[in-house]
Amino acid sequence: MFHTAGGDRFDARRQSSVGTVETSNSELAGRVAETAQPGFEQGATVLSKEKVKIYSFARSDSDEPKP
Repeated sequence: MFHTAGGDRFDARRQSSVGTVETSNSELAGRVAETAQPGFEQGATVLSKEKVKIYSFARSDSDEPKP
């Protein structure tokens, strides 16, 4: 069994995205927010990909330039 720490880069070879979590931090976009279900591997072979939620950048109202 394996799981990824939050903030690690998403790896499509070992993970499947099952949702997103909005963040105002653009540096987190595309990184793992949380694990929904662990993955399973035997040696170097992934038997079942880890199911994760990914951070998605969402500009907040306070980030908008003022006219």
